[in-house]
Amino acid sequence: MELEAKFELLKKSDFKLPEKIAFYETGFFAWPLEIANLQEKYPPEIFLVQHDIYHDDDKAALKNNDRVLRNRRETLFTFNEKNEAQKKTRNLITYKGGRQKSKYKLREEIEFEINPLIWNVFDNLGFQKTMSVKKFRWISRIQKEIDVSLCFDLVENLGAYLEVETALTEDTANHEEKFTRFLKEENLTRYKIEKEPYTRLLS
Repeated sequence: MELEAKFELLKKSDFKLPEKIAFYETGFFAWPLEIANLQEKYPPEIFLVQHDIYHDDDKAALKNNDRVLRNRRETLFTFNEKNEAQKKTRNLITYKGGRQKSKYKLREEIEFEINPLIWNVFDNLGFQKTMSVKKFRWISRIQKEIDVSLCFDLVENLGAYLEVETALTEDTANHEEKFTRFLKEENLTRYKIEKEPYTRLLS
């Protein structure tokens, strides 16, 4: 199970991603001061260029039941001890279950790497491409009371968002309490929480 809080930083329907970018730099975009300080406090260790394609059947059975089937094509950049970039391209399949009762977004998530040819099987089974999302994502990983990932997102035709994610490792109420404490400590509760996924925000 994954617990997530998404914060809207800048909503702009005509926002465009640059064609070229120095992947280790977040500074080309004018992040809010508090978020820029957060990036300085917890420097991102991973940069991703992601292209997500969502699938459903002709009756929108997944969408109608608040479930997701996603094809993610991403280029991942990480750094070694010498701060040298290492690049990897991969294809992932992701299933997300229905959202469960929580003040944040709580849902089952299963994700693993695949051969992209598998999508030919889904096409033949009647699944259709319903939505496409392109974004840049910088990730900072933090170990405190709980393990937390900060995902600084720039989304094509949408704007800038911060997703804070953690995998549930204990009783939901206890984990939520620690998650909330982290958000308050980092002064993130001042931002609006957005519970809708990028797909619905773009539609």
